[in-house]
Amino acid sequence: MIQQIKNTSTTKQLTVQDLKGIVYASCLNLFHTKTMFYPWPLGIYYLVNFHYVQRENNNKYNHCYYYVAIENRGEGLNAIGYHHESSKKTFAEIEEINSELLCEKDNEERLLIRCYYGSTKNTKPTKEKLGFLVISPTSYYANTFDTVKFKFQLVITPKPGLFPVIN
Repeated sequence: MIQQIKNTSTTKQLTVQDLKGIVYASCLNLFHTKTMFYPWPLGIYYLVNFHYVQRENNNKYNHCYYYVAIENRGEGLNAIGYHHESSKKTFAEIEEINSELLCEKDNEERLLIRCYYGSTKNTKPTKEKLGFLVISPTSYYANTFDTVKFKFQLVITPKPGLFPVIN
């Protein structure tokens, strides 16, 4: 969806609303009604982290972090939480996030997408409850607010001009 959403638009750069729409659409297989939104009646929530990097030189990267989550009260895309941070990072700092983000040439770009299904403190989702009947996503304990998260991640080279996201 990230690569195709702006194909028919004259402005190719993604917006916050685009990211929210992508996250909303990507989780509709499990949450097909407003039950996905706070207070999470199923005990499950969905969030996506995006790490965008662009190499300036062999030890300097532009890094943008986007956090998009089904977590706030509201209707439709207004119910989706959003957070953004931009910073400069070194080769070692990017490698610490994910070594697949490292670029070979100046101005090269990479995007790490991490999708999470988390559970509230009182529930423990199983892969079957989350709809994973064939594959087994990585699970781990997160913090005191969350019990278990199922995580999937992917690194792509985005089409030129999509990032950084316009606020």
